[in-house]
Amino acid sequence: MNSWTDSNERLPLLLRNAVIPRIVQSHRLLFSLRGEEVSQDGRAMRDRQRRGLRTRGTVGLLVGLLAGLLSGCSGQGGWLTTLGPDFHLPTLPLLDHWSTPASDTTPTTAAPDLSNWWSQFQDPVLTALQQQAQADSATLAQIAARIAQARAEVTATGGTPDLTLTADASHGKAAMGTSLQKQQQATLGLQMAWELDLFGGIARGREAATAQWRQEQANWHAARLSLSVEVADAYGRYRFCQRLAALSQANAQAAERTLAARQQGQQAGFLSVADLSQTQTATANARQQAQAQAASCQQEELALATLTASPDPEALRRRLQDPVVAAGHLPTIPAVSFSGVPAEVLTQRPDVAASERAVAAASARIGVAEAARYPALRLTGMITPMTLKLGSAEAQHLTPWSIGPSLSLPLFDGGERAAREDAARSAYQAAESQYRATVRQAVQEVEESLTRLNASAVRLPQARSALHGQQQALTLGLERHQLGLINVVEREALRQGALMAEQDLAGIELEQWRSWLALYRAVGGDWQQHKEAVIPGANGDDATTIPPAPEVPPTFPTAHPLSLTPTAETSR
Repeated sequence: MNSWTDSNERLPLLLRNAVIPRIVQSHRLLFSLRGEEVSQDGRAMRDRQRRGLRTRGTVGLLVGLLAGLLSGCSGQGGWLTTLGPDFHLPTLPLLDHWSTPASDTTPTTAAPDLSNWWSQFQDPVLTALQQQAQADSATLAQIAARIAQARAEVTATGGTPDLTLTADASHGKAAMGTSLQKQQQATLGLQMAWELDLFGGIARGREAATAQWRQEQANWHAARLSLSVEVADAYGRYRFCQRLAALSQANAQAAERTLAARQQGQQAGFLSVADLSQTQTATANARQQAQAQAASCQQEELALATLTASPDPEALRRRLQDPVVAAGHLPTIPAVSFSGVPAEVLTQRPDVAASERAVAAASARIGVAEAARYPALRLTGMITPMTLKLGSAEAQHLTPWSIGPSLSLPLFDGGERAAREDAARSAYQAAESQYRATVRQAVQEVEESLTRLNASAVRLPQARSALHGQQQALTLGLERHQLGLINVVEREALRQGALMAEQDLAGIELEQWRSWLALYRAVGGDWQQHKEAVIPGANGDDATTIPPAPEVPPTFPTAHPLSLTPTAETSR
């Protein structure tokens, strides 16, 4: 920010070193010519010399003034002062620890690279789906276009001179008394207009545009993170659906075998018609459940096709049925370890960073609205060398020029400018409140994800133990049925118990997978504010690497991000 002292020192130096010497030089040349005594024959030559000297003096005046103003406007604030508040991140009462610890608190030596986190699962189908979704996402392309728009807005905020070069030539006839004379005219002009940023309104506008640009970058990373999690979640649901479909089909086949056995018993007179009807009803329900589960898997395929923008559903179906990945198999869940406090972990969330940049932009717009209530100084200038020839007369060379400031002072607007400033301050308060809500929601999402992940980690071994017990009971039941110790109904009841236990285990594994994805999203994935932003072109061109803005202060201290590290153990 420029102070009043800096401005008072800058303006006299600018006038003394750049503007005044040019004015004095040009006026000395002009006045020395006026005092000369010349003959009639030498008058034309003196006029040409005067015009040439006057032109050179005027051009020197404009160039010297422009160079002086450019050298004096190298600062980032206003010439006299910079109105509006300087942005400071709102302080939040965050705890220095998590209320829910991670299920595995083993420390890691370094955070892994999570830019392509799905590759650590060694699942080629999931990797291919993620790559296709990232490449063909309409949402990412739309936000990339908004980034390009915001970047152009930074350039268009003004603060630099507007130079315009004009050229004109004409040939025609003009009435001179009772005759028409040929007239030729040529003009080459240079015009300059520059609004001097006296009170920092233009600087604040550039600050707001830069913050908006950074906000769109963070929004792109948030959308990319959300897309990758949604694809992985849909992939997990599809694999879970495959597993349930296999179990439902096995259940239907078992019901068919039970029905066949009971039909034989009813024909032999060992079973009543009512009991057979109950078995037929149970078999029909098992068939319906298997068909419904198959339809549900088709819906999950369509969801994946939409997320990955797959133009050929059949090709996607063949990819999902890749024999390399077993049907119904979910990727192994990595272990989770924390090495940072809540405030540090939140630096990885792009939505928190986007909300912070929104607050910074709203703060800068207060300065824009406040500066609009103060005088505005605009410097304009023009020089237009002109050649005019009429008939057979000698061509005349003219050089009209002008330069000077124009000052506008708002006197009365019915309170419009004051209302705009009040609106800007209200918008800042709303953005600050939204930022606080975003941070609190982020902390809540991390805590909830940890709770769900811990709960599934506790339930998983219990479900495995229950399945093991049901499988042992089924094995014994099959042996007893072969010895004639139990009937078909009792045998199928044991089979139903084993199928239900396996369904419960599959559901808990899916819950663990989705909880891990929710935690990955809650901590911001692989994005960090201090990293460079790699954004693809808005029209499919090459990606652009955008370094972080040095004028943007970091949200929190340097982060020690949450580490999501693969373990040697499988989740099943």
